[in-house]
Amino acid sequence: MKSTNLSRRGFLQGAGAAAAVVATAGMLAGCSANSSEGNADSSAAGASAAAYEPAESMDVDIVVVGAGSSGVAAAVQAAELGATTLLLEKNTKCGGNGQLTEGMFALNSQMQKDLGVGDDVTFRQIIAAEQEFFNYRINALLWKDMVGASGDDIDWMASHGVKFSDVVDDYHGLGKFDCFHWFEDGKGSNYIDPMVASAESMGATVMTETSALDLIVDNGQVKGLYVEKADGSILQVNAKAVILCSGGYAQNEEIMLERGWDLTYSHNNGIEGHDGDGLRMAIAAGANDVSRERCFLREAYSFLRY
Repeated sequence: MKSTNLSRRGFLQGAGAAAAVVATAGMLAGCSANSSEGNADSSAAGASAAAYEPAESMDVDIVVVGAGSSGVAAAVQAAELGATTLLLEKNTKCGGNGQLTEGMFALNSQMQKDLGVGDDVTFRQIIAAEQEFFNYRINALLWKDMVGASGDDIDWMASHGVKFSDVVDDYHGLGKFDCFHWFEDGKGSNYIDPMVASAESMGATVMTETSALDLIVDNGQVKGLYVEKADGSILQVNAKAVILCSGGYAQNEEIMLERGWDLTYSHNNGIEGHDGDGLRMAIAAGANDVSRERCFLREAYSFLRY
């Protein structure tokens, strides 16, 4: 396994911020279990994982679960920093709901500067609009980092071949601020496809029709995960870090009912696969569940409105 000087902070300053901008109900987190916090202890996760009988194993530095908007950004940054990287996707192709996305938010990108738009928009305006939209339930400090990095993230994505149009506006008059960067032809594939190609060009391995099953936890530390391949065989992935970008839970009836959400939200929710796997795995490994502290969004609105 290749050695790398990849730090958590360095990683999150790159793809972490970029991915968080476009994430909807997804989860972006380098997981390490803490049995003193969260909703389940790590020994329980390890016990359930022990039931698997892997047919083969693989050693990598970083494994990214979910190849949607968040996951492809995380995989590109990991590969760019020199980490041996594995990107997993349960569906037949990469993209998730990112295939349906028309563009993304950013503040102070080079594109905005070149076009002379959005220079009167401030962070305070953005965060105030988001606080109001989310009923004052968001983590403003987290969003400060995300918004502050968003312009650089757009430039970074463009450097990896993401195709933007020459339009930055207020979402054709439906939003509040001139911060929406349209993909070429308004197609999410012009974000997803170049990012996947860039990750692969830097040595990342991409596996579709491959489902994450459970994290491997040893003495409170996440050491990898078990996955099921398209042929039904079990693969054990040993990794220094696991990043969960596996989508939301709107198509998981049990989770939706437990949180009191109207199940009508679970219909017409984009690409299939929002079954809460990432949330389940993280909680089982000892992560703190903050999903109840946030408002539920059926689709990728948030910044898209602003």
